[in-house]
Amino acid sequence: MTQQQTADALQELTTAANLAQQNVTAQMELGRALTAVGNAAKAVSVLQHALALAPSSPGAKYQLALALQASGQGQYSIPLLQDVIHASPNDAAALTNLGLALVQAGNSKDAIPLYRRALEQTPADPIVHQDLGVAFLQQADIQDAINEFQRLELAQRLPPAAAPAVVPSALAVVAPAWTSASVQMPRAPNTRAPLLRLGT
Repeated sequence: MTQQQTADALQELTTAANLAQQNVTAQMELGRALTAVGNAAKAVSVLQHALALAPSSPGAKYQLALALQASGQGQYSIPLLQDVIHASPNDAAALTNLGLALVQAGNSKDAIPLYRRALEQTPADPIVHQDLGVAFLQQADIQDAINEFQRLELAQRLPPAAAPAVVPSALAVVAPAWTSASVQMPRAPNTRAPLLRLGT
């Protein structure tokens, strides 16, 4: 999609959402699109409105959580993602994003079991393997981190499944520990930031 096509599609979604202020789906789609194009602050506002319209909607909670993470407010996504997981305990994307939010908050100990649960659902998902490796690094569990990065390398060799829409997130949370540690920390084979999944 070209930049002009993206702008046109976003304008159409904005118009539809403005005409249907009480339509949760219209608000969620606009919020999701705003997150995808990098306008997380506006997405948060739109998705807060969607959640106000449907307070028990796991979809609205999930999309708001992603927008909060993308806007640098990941700590506020934690209770939303916990609610989504309570409603759908095997949602690998929600498990992965809750793990990411916890790692970014410095709580990798609680993130590790979430990543493991996500891997039960999607065992070849390279994003989850990478994020689990980062969580192990944050815990200074070098051997488990190395093992996970090796699994990441294997997962990346598999034929690609339908790739989810993703946006980069902040690996910088743990990166300073890599350079300041007295132990030489391993690098992932294809080092990149952990990724937020945009859709469930």
